[in-house]
Formats: sequence, C-alpha cells, structure tokens
Amino acid sequence: MQISLENTGALARRLTVGIEATQVENKVQQKLQQSARTLRMDGFRPGKISVGLINTHKHFKRFRESVRQEVIEELMKSSFQEAISKQEERIAHQPHFELKHHDEGKDLEYTASFDVFPKIENINVSGLSIEKPVTSITPQDLAKRVTQLQRRFATWKTVERAAQQNDKLIIDLKGSLEGIDVPDVAAADLTVDLGGNELLAGFDELLIGEKANTTSEKPFTFPAEHVNKAIAGKQLLLTITIKEVAEAELPALDEAFFEKLHLEEKTLAALEEKLKEAITKEIERTQFFSLKKQVFTFLNEANPIEVPASLVANQANELRQQVRQRLEDAAATIANMNDTLSEQLNSQAEQTVRVSLLLAKYIQDNHIVADEARVNEQLMSLLMPYAMRDQAMFRQLLSSPMPKQIAQNEVLEELAIEHIISEITLNEKEMPLEDLLKLATA
Repeated sequence: MQISLENTGALARRLTVGIEATQVENKVQQKLQQSARTLRMDGFRPGKISVGLINTHKHFKRFRESVRQEVIEELMKSSFQEAISKQEERIAHQPHFELKHHDEGKDLEYTASFDVFPKIENINVSGLSIEKPVTSITPQDLAKRVTQLQRRFATWKTVERAAQQNDKLIIDLKGSLEGIDVPDVAAADLTVDLGGNELLAGFDELLIGEKANTTSEKPFTFPAEHVNKAIAGKQLLLTITIKEVAEAELPALDEAFFEKLHLEEKTLAALEEKLKEAITKEIERTQFFSLKKQVFTFLNEANPIEVPASLVANQANELRQQVRQRLEDAAATIANMNDTLSEQLNSQAEQTVRVSLLLAKYIQDNHIVADEARVNEQLMSLLMPYAMRDQAMFRQLLSSPMPKQIAQNEVLEELAIEHIISEITLNEKEMPLEDLLKLATA
C-alpha cells in the first residue's frame, strides 16, 4: 500500500492511497468464493456453482460488479484507518473519499480529504477579570410581576379612547417600499399587546394615541440586521388600520384570584414570596449566562486557534436552520437571507467551534468529570417536554444513549465554566432587575 499525505490548508489534509491490483482481485475472489455457496442458477444445485463460472458467465456480470464495488469500499475504509492510525493528528470529521483509478486489473487509487483538530496549548485564565451583574428585588419589581399575573386573568373591554400603554389592539397591517407592496409585511387581525413584548423595537410607539376605526400611514425603519434583506435597514411606509382598542379589567387580589394560582396560602404576601423565589432563580440563571458569555469571549480572543472548516460549516448550517425555524415563512427566509446575517452566523459558528475545542482541552487538563446525579438531572430537564406530551417517546429517548450524551456534554460545559469562574476575579456591577434580566437575550 502506497500512502502520501498533503497539507491543503491550515487544518485540511488530503490522503492519497494506492492499493495493488493483486490485493484487490484476491479480495474479490475470496468474496466470490464465499458467495458461491448461496448463489442459484437453473441446472445447478445450490452451492455447486464454481467461482470460474461466476467469473465468466454473463448471468453473473452484475453480481461480479457489485461484489467488486463492495470490496473497493471495504478496502478504502480499512486502508484509510490503517493509514491514519500512523499519523499523530486526529481527524475532525468523516473523510470525503474520491476514487481516482479502480479499473479491473489495475491498481486501486483513491483520495480522502478531511480536517484535523488543532493542537492546543495549555489554557491559562489566571488574571482574567470580568463583571458579575447583581441586583436587588424591590417592592416595585414584585408589584410589576403581580400585575403581569393579573393580566393573564384579565377581562378585556373595548374602549373608544385613544390607545395607551397596557392596552390590547387588533390591527390590519400593510407595508410598502417605494410604492410597491411588501408581502412579508402584511397581516390581518393582528393582536398587539402594548403591555407585552414589542414585535419590533419602536413599533408600539406608532400605535399609542391611535383610536379604533382609523387608518394611518406611518414611516418605519426596519433594523439593519433584519433577516429579510429586501427591507433590512430600509424605511417602509406602513398602512395601519386600528380595528379595536381594549383595556384590561384586572381581577381583584382576593382569595378567588389566589386560588387560580394554586397557592396553598391564599395571601398577597405568599404570592410575593413565590415570585421572589422565581425571580431569584431567573437572576442566577442570567448571571451565569452573562459570566459564561464573557468567558467565551475571553477564550476566543485569547486563543485565536485555527478551527476545522468542516465543523464550522456544520455549526453554521445548524444556526441557519434555527433562524428559519423561528420564522413563520421559511421559504421567504431562505430566499431573503440577509448576506450580513449569513456572515454573522458563520462568525458565530467559528467562535462556537473554537470555544468547544478550548473547553474540551480545559476539561481534559483539569480532570473535570460530570457527576452522574447532575447528568441525570439535566437529562430529565431536557426530556421533560416529552414526558408531559408523549410517554412512549419519553421512554424511548430515556433509553437512548444520544440524549444522555447531550446532557453529559452540557453538564461538562457548565462544570468547566464554574471551574474557570472560581479561578478569576469577579467585579460586581449593580443594576436594576429589568436591565439584568435583559442580559439573558443580549
């Protein structure tokens, strides 16, 4: 077997392998000999067909070709494993094979293209200093959460006055760019909650002060990072028809209301205590997310290692799929995927792959091991939606190795971040609760 290895990039490799024709033919004949025991042909008893007949009779032409192809595939895989086992570098993904010569009676030659993992030196995080966001839960924060709960059980009354904050509107919407209608910016009977999350930043301001049964035209500039490249960063003319304005009639904070929330102690104090516990958990999750994000940024900037292009491409495709799934019109998204967004996703994918490789090295160097109990807890968290919807699917996933592997990887990542955080300096930064929680989506 002849082998040559080329560097076609920083981490890209191409392996060329040559296998002598006699080795290929010997393998083919061995396989034909084994197959002869089960072949059938009129005039011959089972197992009595000779290899010579199989090699010469036209009846077996397709069979001979399929056996030869099977042998070639087996030789390519086995010879590749043998060749790569002699190399110090570890391959990062399945190779792409390409046959160069495979004619009968001639030497077999193929190439295998693949990426390898980079060599990573020890990762030093000493001296790193990052900000830890902190906050206090105020009575105003609790009052706001109580009001949000009341809105869930509110009754809505149509009003004639102009729309104001916390109202709920039903509108028709149509957008045009330079006099041409934009199909993606059109909706009928769209419900807009002026007390909830905005569809787009600044959109609610267009509606406040408007009355029912009125139509107005208002300019609105879409964000530059919008996924639809036809309207990203451009000013459209929105035609907005207000069909209904309704205000909330909040339920009283009485025993009947607390009963709906399934509180054991039906008092406002008990509700606020429950809310405080929930908010505290939100704060802790957001704090960890913020610290994790800062650690990831540091790892990327302090360790500008090359990463396998194939892994980056796979990660970028996953990110694109996630973007498409979040949008209602997938076909329009694919057609109008913003070039800038695509570049951002590629950059994000590269950073994600780099961090995963660096964390793997950090986990190895620091002998970090995932606790079985914590892995099982994470696994149940991942599978809980299935447990509530489909017990059969839940049991199937619970017995499958893949979900547990995902849970283990997530726990290892958390443990690595916790280990890094324990070694660095944290500077507390006080901020209002609302600002801190926004960091979870920043």
